Amino acid sequence: MAQLKVIQNSFTSGEVGAYLDAREDLDIYRTGAKTIENFFVLPQGGLLRRGGFEYIAGVTATESETGFSSHSRLIPFRFSVEQEYVLVFETGKFTVFRNGLQAAVVTDSLLNNFTSSNINEWRFAQTFDTLILVHEDYEPIQITRTSHTSWSVATVSFTFLPLVNFDNGITLNPNSDAAATHLTASADPTSHFTVGDYIQINGGLCKITSFSGTNNTQINVTTEEHLSTDTEALSTEYRQTAFSTAKGFPKSVTFHQNRLVFGGSKSKPQTIFGSQTGDLFNFKPTETVIDSSSNPVGQVNDSTAFTFTIGSDSANIIRHVVSKQTLFIFTSDGEFEMTGNPVTPTNVNIRLQTKYGIQDNGAVPTTVDNEVMFISANGRELRGFVFDFNSDGYYAKNYTIVSHDVLNNPQDVAFVRAHKNTNQNYVFIVNDDGELAVFGINVEKQVAGWSRFTTDGKFKKVVAVNDADTDPETQRLYALVERTRTKDDGTSITCYHLERLTENTIYLDGYVPVDNSPADASITGLTLFANQTVNIEADGIVHSDKTIGTFAGGGALSLDDNFSAVNVGKNYTSKLTSLTLPVQANGQPYRGEQITKVSALVNVNNTQALAIDGSDISFRFTGQSLDSPISPFTGTKKLFVGGVSTDPKIELTVSTPLQCTVLGVTTEVKFGE
Repeated sequence: MAQLKVIQNSFTSGEVGAYLDAREDLDIYRTGAKTIENFFVLPQGGLLRRGGFEYIAGVTATESETGFSSHSRLIPFRFSVEQEYVLVFETGKFTVFRNGLQAAVVTDSLLNNFTSSNINEWRFAQTFDTLILVHEDYEPIQITRTSHTSWSVATVSFTFLPLVNFDNGITLNPNSDAAATHLTASADPTSHFTVGDYIQINGGLCKITSFSGTNNTQINVTTEEHLSTDTEALSTEYRQTAFSTAKGFPKSVTFHQNRLVFGGSKSKPQTIFGSQTGDLFNFKPTETVIDSSSNPVGQVNDSTAFTFTIGSDSANIIRHVVSKQTLFIFTSDGEFEMTGNPVTPTNVNIRLQTKYGIQDNGAVPTTVDNEVMFISANGRELRGFVFDFNSDGYYAKNYTIVSHDVLNNPQDVAFVRAHKNTNQNYVFIVNDDGELAVFGINVEKQVAGWSRFTTDGKFKKVVAVNDADTDPETQRLYALVERTRTKDDGTSITCYHLERLTENTIYLDGYVPVDNSPADASITGLTLFANQTVNIEADGIVHSDKTIGTFAGGGALSLDDNFSAVNVGKNYTSKLTSLTLPVQANGQPYRGEQITKVSALVNVNNTQALAIDGSDISFRFTGQSLDSPISPFTGTKKLFVGGVSTDPKIELTVSTPLQCTVLGVTTEVKFGE
């Protein structure tokens, strides 16, 4: 019987989907795995066990408290590197968190516009201390930060709203070729025009003051910029105010080349609106100048506002706009680039680049290095929108083709730069089933691999902000997590917590750190876990599981001994399952033959716990007391395993709250008669 060793010293391809199960000829196969759960894929090749999620906020004083709303939205606010915030939006309010602590709760009637059915439809953009939020059914909202604890909410005060052509079928006839006082409409105009609206007609600009005459067909105006002619204007030949309760409001927003840019509106879903340069709330398309006859006239120059409608052979409803070197426009049916260096009213060009479309929910595009990553309209693909020098255009590379089933109707996306000490960037995508799909990517080294995070509950939303309570300061992933509590009467209650992925060596989810100095065996105040069995790490030691006391009794916990630093939470399992071991000898594959596993040799770094095929490896040195923490081990461990299979795999698991980093696995097998 032949015997050989199957070596896998890299997992950079991450989870590999079932469609590649027979592709032993590919390098992806030799650097991939069937399952990578609760591990980070490292660019160097190994797998780092993820840290736990620390409880930040949610449940407060009452037993029936459910925390945040199930439809809450997490939005980042980045004022400076040292002053970044997580804003948790709910109907009627938002809560501000900084460095893991609550800083303010802001309530305002305008925030009632955020409902359970539309909260994921709001789009946002920020400049300095101002956050702009838009939705097609509501006036844009402006949130302004004054200090950590002082925030204000108001509707955006526009100097001038954009003008567009609605082709409403009504012709307008000015009574003068200069300073018109009224326009005669061919039909009742009141369902299309409102007092205060502007009309740009025959080269002039008029503001509506009132309606009069039969069927209100006389539109009384003041002329702010003189008309060049009194010729009757067809409905396709004049423009009017774009935003109103009747016409709707912007659908998406960004800042681009010192302009505020709106992407689409309820009535004009394919139109881009750009403000004047340096005057963000002024969308006036002309500058008023005095001509040689001392009359005010409108003049278009490079800094005035512009509108541009996408012309295409299909409906391209704008869902997101992203400012890069050029403006990227993500629509329901394709991805466009708006060029102009800089963009001016006479220098705008919008070109279709790819035709995948973007998903229409809270999963916003995110920039990673030089790529803008987005979820395609089918909800199954993460694509990277990036320039290709060979074709002199953009394409949208598919990052899920290797792991085709890793996404499941994604609900939210966040990007974290260089988590912990990994030198790796990670994209976190919340699936509809509550899993986190985690994509590790290093574009420079062409490393891209998926893993999954699971927890005792469901991940609902994610956001990344820079926390200043770390040294050095670093980005942290915050998550809205659905968890279950048990009331004193035995019934269950669903709660929504804000939690934070730790960089510490704490491997419990939803955990609460307890400073129990001086060391004691009694802890109270753990009402968050009342009536539940919890997992405990105390002074670096894995403590036996305990059941927390009742809510009415203050959530009491009795430890087996006196401890000073205690972490209480829920355990999770980290798991690596290999693909079918590629057994070959003398160029001959032995797939499908009876393979006997003999032993597994695993290379680890700073590891305290690991099991292979269900058998634990010991990391305590001989004679070490069970009352002392396990020293992290770096090196090689060997374990004899068994089992005969035509589809042999190796499985590594960590099911205790201890650290583990897997660098490689060598499996010794026997085969053949």
